[in-house]
Amino acid sequence: MGSLIFSLATTLLLWIGFGFLLMSLIRRFDLREARNERTHTEGFAIPFLMGAGIGTFLQFIFSIVHAPLWLSLSTMMAASAFGWIQFGWEECMTSMQRSIKYLQNNRWQYVGWFVSILFLIVFFVRSTSKTIYVWDGIAFWMPKMHSYWQDQIINPRTFIEFNHPEYPLLLPTVGANTFTLFGEANEPAAKAAIFAFTITAVVLLSSFIMRRLRWYIALPLLFSFLSLFIFREHVAGEYVGTADIFVGIYILAGTISLLQKKPLQAVILWCLAPWAKSEGLVWAGVTTIGIFFSYPTIRKYVLLTAPLLAAPWSLFTKYMGLSSSQYFRFNELYARPWIEYATYSIHSFREEFRNVEKWNLTFYLFFGALVFRIRQVFSDKALFIPVVAFFIQLVSYMVIFTITPEEQATFIAAAVSRLTLHLAPAAICIVVYMISSTDKELVHGAKIKKR
Repeated sequence: MGSLIFSLATTLLLWIGFGFLLMSLIRRFDLREARNERTHTEGFAIPFLMGAGIGTFLQFIFSIVHAPLWLSLSTMMAASAFGWIQFGWEECMTSMQRSIKYLQNNRWQYVGWFVSILFLIVFFVRSTSKTIYVWDGIAFWMPKMHSYWQDQIINPRTFIEFNHPEYPLLLPTVGANTFTLFGEANEPAAKAAIFAFTITAVVLLSSFIMRRLRWYIALPLLFSFLSLFIFREHVAGEYVGTADIFVGIYILAGTISLLQKKPLQAVILWCLAPWAKSEGLVWAGVTTIGIFFSYPTIRKYVLLTAPLLAAPWSLFTKYMGLSSSQYFRFNELYARPWIEYATYSIHSFREEFRNVEKWNLTFYLFFGALVFRIRQVFSDKALFIPVVAFFIQLVSYMVIFTITPEEQATFIAAAVSRLTLHLAPAAICIVVYMISSTDKELVHGAKIKKR
């Protein structure tokens, strides 16, 4: 257990410190009103996701030029230490003071955080107590992790000899860093390091829910999210060691950032979703375009950051001949009853959405909120962009299910729940935002009536 705690703590400290360093730069270029704003959810979770995403991405760049993994990890540790010394401690103390003061005025939130921490303890014990046995983990995620650690650089055989060579390296790099730190292939320690992302997901959404909603709405919604079947299975069950939850977390973090009026931060987090898994490309592309046209004051920074994050892996996979996916090949399309295939794709998502065991009707709550708050969606650009991205992402999944050369029913059965996991955290976040806006309007209206 000591090695697991050490691995988790080291991963958190490493990437939070590096994230503090990055955040100090990003704030200088974001919207003027967001530069000096510090939000509670940003305290640790956002810097960790920023640091882990960009840090592992830079390690990949270093590996291409044959810098060994131990050297890039040492460099990241030095940068992280500087981030903690220069920005981190002050940020931590300020965030802690604000949080204590806020909790004193909202004592019911102690219950919410107790529930969240209890779930995290259960998730941690369960996720690190068993070996990875799901197909994706044993077929390519874990082997890439081992290969990267053994070679210490990007080696063509790391991709050619395993399934899905086009999938990016966020997850394998996190695990390979842990192996490098321990000097051995310690898989439980790697799973503990990966669990750091689960902590950020729970902290982000728990904080967002409890700070925006009244207790009798917030607590049931929080419990519903933590108990979602597919979420539990990916953070502490069958799918531990796969990357789908990473996509959902980065989409969630970017959505929260935009709703907090930090569009440049949102773009960077969204552009890190494809670094977790290729399925994040559509979301990243749609939202980047939306931010570019909606926030003209930061266009030049969007034009600079998005290609820097998207181009290197894309160019690398093309150079290595790895860019094709077995699920999306136009040259393998064959005659089929297209309407029936498309109908079956739509039907599969409808069935997944209304599966009470897996989603507790989360998506129906999302669609219902959109119906009642449609004017707000069109008037609030911070809300409009992720809502549009949600539907385009959903349609893209249906298109792939329709045209895939794989046997459709088998492919859908294996993939549909994981694809909806990409969207579920953001859907909950959007619902919370719309409910809190309605609540504020009602309170404001009541005050006007009293006057």
